[in-house]
Amino acid sequence: MKRDVRMTDDEGVPLWVIEKERRDSPFKVDYAMAGLISWQAYLDAIAAGDPLAQITKPKLTRVFGRVRSY
Repeated sequence: MKRDVRMTDDEGVPLWVIEKERRDSPFKVDYAMAGLISWQAYLDAIAAGDPLAQITKPKLTRVFGRVRSY
């Protein structure tokens, strides 16, 4: 779940955090954070002019399902 915080970054963009909807929720936030970090790294590589980032541009797909941990 995305929750807004009362702060902005250096450019004035509002900040937010990822959190569980409740403390005892079985859903994990690790996967969401990993996805955000990897996407930002991809965008940074493109901005830096990395030729491999341009060649291996991922195709965006929608995935339905749920990840379960046991």
